[in-house]
Amino acid sequence: MELLCPETRRSFESRITIGSNERFLRIADPHAADHVTGATPADTADTELAEWMRSSRQTATEYCRTMLTTSSGAVPVHFALLQYLNVSALNGGWTARWAAVPALFFVLAAAAFALAQRPRLVQLADSSAAAFDVLRRSTLRRIDRLARWGTTLFLMGTAGALVAFVALLGG
Repeated sequence: MELLCPETRRSFESRITIGSNERFLRIADPHAADHVTGATPADTADTELAEWMRSSRQTATEYCRTMLTTSSGAVPVHFALLQYLNVSALNGGWTARWAAVPALFFVLAAAAFALAQRPRLVQLADSSAAAFDVLRRSTLRRIDRLARWGTTLFLMGTAGALVAFVALLGG
């Protein structure tokens, strides 16, 4: 029977002696999910990299989906807090006029997150792995760019809302 060295990953044939404090369980199937191959850190990194590459688009779209819900939900929460802080009692001051600006940032952030999730119909010139890799990279770049814009707009809306709330509480 051919064996595989867990350290050098080279195959060899040899007689195996089972010690008195050891026992034979079974012959390991190298294709079984529970088989421990003695993977090196480089193998583990390669496996993790492959999994990361496989799931990166899904992770990005899940982030955008969560942030779309959060930023669109921030608009009514912002206006409810403005009502609670009685912004309508302020007659025309800068605080009253600018208090609604954070909601605009939240709406723009929601739009960016929605655009990041929007599917695109793209026709590939050829069905090669290289053409797909180029498409995948451009799609991930587009999602990343829109997610960054959405996150920035959401943070600007959050900061603006905090400034408005502090101004209303102080004024």
